[in-house]
Amino acid sequence: MAAARIFRHRGFLSKMMRTGAVGMYGWRTMLRGTLLPAPLIGAGHPDLLRQIAGEGHELGIHGWDHIFWHDTIFDLHRGTIESHLARSREALERAVGAPLRCTASPGWACSEESLRAQESMELAYASDTRGTKVFRPRIGGRDLATPQVPVTLPTLDETLGRDGVTPENYNDLILSRAVGAQVYTMHSEAEGRAYLPLAEDLLRRLADRTRVRPLGDLSALPAAAPATIRVGRVPGRATLVTMSSEPL
Repeated sequence: MAAARIFRHRGFLSKMMRTGAVGMYGWRTMLRGTLLPAPLIGAGHPDLLRQIAGEGHELGIHGWDHIFWHDTIFDLHRGTIESHLARSREALERAVGAPLRCTASPGWACSEESLRAQESMELAYASDTRGTKVFRPRIGGRDLATPQVPVTLPTLDETLGRDGVTPENYNDLILSRAVGAQVYTMHSEAEGRAYLPLAEDLLRRLADRTRVRPLGDLSALPAAAPATIRVGRVPGRATLVTMSSEPL
């Protein structure tokens, strides 16, 4: 599906070239959903999911159809949203054998309608947005109960090849910004493949200087003030994202 997005999103081709996408993702990943069938990424590997959960890691919902959600969420009606959330939750919970109580929207793309739909899921928290600190979305004058734990730091695919950033100095950049409570995202198809040594080095260096915590720890912090959401752009990302009303 990544191949088709070249024609739909301004800046997507330049991002693919800047990051060396073929080497990063591989042709099979790039053609999933077009020439190749799209597999069940999480629920298709129940033994691995149970192992991850057994080691104390958080597991959450990341969507039923990543590209469809990412590219259409701002126009989707409530019924379709609820169907996607229910199908993804059911499949993952069946695979894991335990309830899941957090979400992270594909590409940090969510809408007021999707956040309202998630309220009925009794989630501990969600990480559907970009921003600077934990907040509770204010929609239509109402403060939602589910706290948002936004991603605060730039990702590898957003940063590599921009402003002189290379694989050799990328970790230094992230470490220089990892001050206070920050949230960072790694993508399994990038840091779990071609850039695995880079990710391992970053985790080692982070562990030497700070405590790496699960997002659930941050969601329990008392300072989750309400904030409205808006749609905008993050440098280095070709598609629109949802963020808190605070400036990034």
